[in-house]
Amino acid sequence: MELLSLNLKLTEVVNIGLNSNMKNLINKYSLKGRLLPTILCAIPFLIFQYSFLSSEQIEFLKELGAIKFVGDVTITVAIIYFLMQVNRFLSKHTFEAIYFKKQLYFPTTSRLLLSDNSLSSDYKNRIREKAELEFNINFLKSVEETENELTARKTIRDIVGLIRRKVGDGTLTLQHNIEYGFFRNLIGGSTISFLMACTLIYLSIENGNRFILGISIILTTIYLALILLSKKILFAKGGLYCDILFQDYMTN
Repeated sequence: MELLSLNLKLTEVVNIGLNSNMKNLINKYSLKGRLLPTILCAIPFLIFQYSFLSSEQIEFLKELGAIKFVGDVTITVAIIYFLMQVNRFLSKHTFEAIYFKKQLYFPTTSRLLLSDNSLSSDYKNRIREKAELEFNINFLKSVEETENELTARKTIRDIVGLIRRKVGDGTLTLQHNIEYGFFRNLIGGSTISFLMACTLIYLSIENGNRFILGISIILTTIYLALILLSKKILFAKGGLYCDILFQDYMTN
């Protein structure tokens, strides 16, 4: 019954994300890249609600969630939107900030350095030449790049921003951007969900609930794995996005 209740609750959350209240807040990227990771990160909190709160407390939360916040937007919708922003903030200002340093070390930047061997020299030069002609901004030459790599990276980062705007959704760019955003926000939200899952383990041991203990251990392992593998995952997904972005740009 607990698992059935949890499943119904997750279905309810998904429906909230798809109903008319969220039409102005959710687009394709926000739905798949931000809402779905939020739902996956909410699982430990939903388990806590249905396993360790009294029926009176659960009823109170249901009534609270149904209260209109602004117009047709309920408090539940507002909370979900808030959690989406929290996950994005954590992912961008912790993991992304550490690994990519304000996009300066993102694959789209690093692969256009003359010293980087990820792309063939001919393909890389054609990308650089096209961007210089279209945006009237010059990449640093080989000697300049070697002497001041930071400036070279900043220049490339700015030019790639213009490339993104020109490509837009592209042929497959949007799909890979969504996939990168999904994992980035899932990793960010996992930091909080991991702590909640650890709390569930403690509460399950105290209450002798072996079923919830087993689920909590699995969730803890998953969230911890996402955190530990975050660098590898983000660089891999970022690299795929980079490849598709440049392909779309060169065929645009």
